[in-house]
Amino acid sequence: MLFMFRTVAIHGLSRWAPDVLSSDPDSMYNLLHEYIAYLTFKQATIAYGYSHMGVNLEFVEKFGVMRKFYRSFVFSYMHKNAKLEAKSPGSMLKAKQMTPVWKRRGELAKGRLDVFMAQGFKPRVIALASENEAHSDDEFTEKADGPGVYLIKSKEGRSQK
Repeated sequence: MLFMFRTVAIHGLSRWAPDVLSSDPDSMYNLLHEYIAYLTFKQATIAYGYSHMGVNLEFVEKFGVMRKFYRSFVFSYMHKNAKLEAKSPGSMLKAKQMTPVWKRRGELAKGRLDVFMAQGFKPRVIALASENEAHSDDEFTEKADGPGVYLIKSKEGRSQK
């Protein structure tokens, strides 16, 4: 990591921040970021820093392939995220926080779907149960004075037992 930060500083940048919203990936500023990313990735890979990810060392030496990977990541994935954040500030943080909630809803949906199918519920009920959005009975809530808890949300029309 220190090597990466030093490389950014040596090239005169205070931080690694390519202009992902630019329409010109070939600007000198973006090309410098591409070079730094390639150089640091190559050095870390050669030093087996990414061996746990199964990186193929043959591809690291092929600049054309690495350039395609880099540009796809920066000017597609990061570009999309930057546009979302610009449109709705805080949306990326909210999405990151919702990932475990969404996963839990999916697990809950799968369990209920199996029960509904086994009990012979009508297809429209099964279709409704297959949607993650239909399952938000409990949500994880952080507590300031201790570990977080799952709170059961009250819903209109539901028995309060």
